[in-house]
Amino acid sequence: MTKKLTLAGAAWRALQVAGAQSLPREIGGLLLGHYAEAGPHVTEIRVVPDPRATRIRYRRDAMTAERILDSSVRADDTGVLGYLGEWHTHPLPFGPSATDVLATRRLAIAGGHDIALLVLAKGARGWTGHALNADSAGNVEELTLTVEGIDNDE
Repeated sequence: MTKKLTLAGAAWRALQVAGAQSLPREIGGLLLGHYAEAGPHVTEIRVVPDPRATRIRYRRDAMTAERILDSSVRADDTGVLGYLGEWHTHPLPFGPSATDVLATRRLAIAGGHDIALLVLAKGARGWTGHALNADSAGNVEELTLTVEGIDNDE
C-alpha cells in the first residue's frame, strides 16, 4: 500500500502563501503534525527563513529550525504535534531534485526515523505538491499527496 501525506487545508494554504510571497526565490521549512496509519498527517507548517535563498537553492539553517521546532512543540496543547519532515518550494514546475532526495535520505538515516519531504512546484496552473518519505534504512518512496477540504482529483 502506498502511503500518503495528508495536509490540513490550512497548512496547504499557508504553504501556497509562503511560496507566492517568496517568488522568485525558494523558501522552505518544517512539516509538523503526527503519524497516522496511512502516513504523515501535516497540521501545521513553519517557515525557516534563508536570507541567501535563490531561484534554485534553499538551505534550512539547522539551529533556527531547531529553535522553531522546540517553540512550536512547547506551545502545542494537544500533545501530538511533532516533527514530520521538511518542505520547500521550486519556483519552476519541477518536483524533488536528486539533491533533495539525497538530503532527505541523509536526514532520515542520521535521525533514525522517517522524514517526509514536500516540494511545492510552481506551474502555469499554480502550485503542485510532490511528496516522498525516507526511512531510517535510507529507502525512499513517493507518497500520494492529499489535501483535506479540497477535491484532490482536480
